[in-house]
Amino acid sequence: MNYNFRSLFRFVRTLKGSIALGISSCLLIVGIATAKATAQNSSAMPIAPSALEQIQTLVQEKQSRTLAQQKINSAILYTIRYRRRDNLFKRVPDLDTFVKLTNDGKARINIQTNAPVTAEFVQKIQAYGAEILHTSANYNRVQVLVPLEQVESLAQLPEVKSIKPYIKPRVWRGSVRSEGDIAQGAGVARATYGVNGAGVKVGVLSDSYDYLGGAATDIANGDLPADGVTLVGG
Repeated sequence: MNYNFRSLFRFVRTLKGSIALGISSCLLIVGIATAKATAQNSSAMPIAPSALEQIQTLVQEKQSRTLAQQKINSAILYTIRYRRRDNLFKRVPDLDTFVKLTNDGKARINIQTNAPVTAEFVQKIQAYGAEILHTSANYNRVQVLVPLEQVESLAQLPEVKSIKPYIKPRVWRGSVRSEGDIAQGAGVARATYGVNGAGVKVGVLSDSYDYLGGAATDIANGDLPADGVTLVGG
């Protein structure tokens, strides 16, 4: 009895190994075939010489950056070079950036520091014409509006870790109905059960409620309840 059981066990284990080996072999064959097809497609559709030249130009530009320039986001650097009519844009004419400048040539940027932002550091960057918009001691960050031509000088400061462009947040909330309302079938729930959330209290985690003083407007628009918001643990 025990002998038959051991034999059956060895047979099942061998069978499982054979199946696993067969699956692995099939996957290997499929992988090789896919690789060959990819290679054939690549050879049939080579990258244009002009595109290769532009790629190489951008690689060389990045490798030539100074230590200070390496702290600066590429989009900002390209904007600086464009304003200087750098030869880079003759070799890569379609190079574009999303950095927006004010009418007087200032850029809104986020500066990440190596340590908490101090009053001394703020004075240093103000000497370069920077207008302080926001500071965050907890996150070692300061947001400024500064003349574009001064960005590279700011990057030379030892306190600066990195400089990135300000990207305006995009939000869909409040009086603008979110696509999530449709995706989650909220409309069906309202129609089926006759509920709309009125009178239901919800908890929200926020470290910036009414930071810009817009809570009153949100209440007037119906985005916040008429009796306002109760702050807990502030």
